[in-house]
Amino acid sequence: MKTSMTIAGSDSSGGAGIQADIKTMTANGVYAMSAITALTAQNTTGVTSIMEVTPQFLEEQIVANVTDIFPDSVKTGMVASSSLIKVIADSIKKFNLNMVASLLKAGLIGVIVSILLVLGFAFVLKFIDLNSGTISLVDQIIKIISVVVAVVAINKA
Repeated sequence: MKTSMTIAGSDSSGGAGIQADIKTMTANGVYAMSAITALTAQNTTGVTSIMEVTPQFLEEQIVANVTDIFPDSVKTGMVASSSLIKVIADSIKKFNLNMVASLLKAGLIGVIVSILLVLGFAFVLKFIDLNSGTISLVDQIIKIISVVVAVVAINKA
């Protein structure tokens, strides 16, 4: 049986995030594991709050998974900070993980932020305030795209 680990946020409504990833993997005969990046308070109309895990806890989840049942692939979803992106990138290198990044929608602002990140302007991530309450779709897209760009940039280094 193939195995896969999703590294993403938890969607309290069950329609996205690790819940949707696990449902999809299982429906396709893949053994699903997860490393949770954040808990969300959300429903079908939007996200009202995000509580991010610490980088240390994310790393502990990844290590626990890969040292027991090594994933054939790793899929990322919502990652809300540069410190969590670094943990994921370091883990991909350390364990030689096969990465599949998830992009919801690539809006123009996301593309611009991605280009800035590739050029090394990681400060862009600091403009995303997770404590402000409601998170806009644009912010969510930027966060997801930033993971992909950061991993690509680190792997090219």
